Amino acid sequence: MQDTNPYQATSDPRQSLPPKPPVSAARRLVEIVVVLGIVLVLIGLLIPATRSARPAARRMHCSNNLKQLVLALQNYESDHGVLPPAFTTDAQGNRLHSWRTLLLPYVEQQQLYDQIDLTRAWNAPVNAFALEEMPVVFYCPASERSSDARTTNYFAM
Repeated sequence: MQDTNPYQATSDPRQSLPPKPPVSAARRLVEIVVVLGIVLVLIGLLIPATRSARPAARRMHCSNNLKQLVLALQNYESDHGVLPPAFTTDAQGNRLHSWRTLLLPYVEQQQLYDQIDLTRAWNAPVNAFALEEMPVVFYCPASERSSDARTTNYFAM
């Protein structure tokens, strides 16, 4: 007795099909134009979505900056037993640096902190480079206050 598979075709089905007619260049061009049209329509639908996502991304960036600053404040308080002062002063009572300078080591900016002369004012010529190097954690891109990355959006009193 011979085993036969009822699902196995007895002949090749491709042999019984008529040959396909050749595709003309004009038809290929139409297919390409249709595909490009679909792609352009999809791009047109996505552009407004990306525009509306930008402000939300900026707000999220600000929120993440605040989280980093709160964590830095908590770490500072853990190390020193108090929160950083709003500003430091010299012996004559002149303001030198803000709380942001004191938080630099806690926002992964130890190298910048080490380069700052803490006995001189933040805007003294010897510390001028620090203003140009201000970490982005102190800047909120969603703020309409200033587009200058050297200014800060977060204040303490």
